[in-house]
Amino acid sequence: MAVKDFMTRKVVYISPDTTVSHAADLMREQG
Repeated sequence: MAVKDFMTRKVVYISPDTTVSHAADLMREQG
């Protein structure tokens, strides 16, 4: 197994002001 097997190709950036609930929504949408 290599590190690349665990890394995501689509990186999503959020600001430090993003709420946890909004970050969770983004993670669900992105898969």
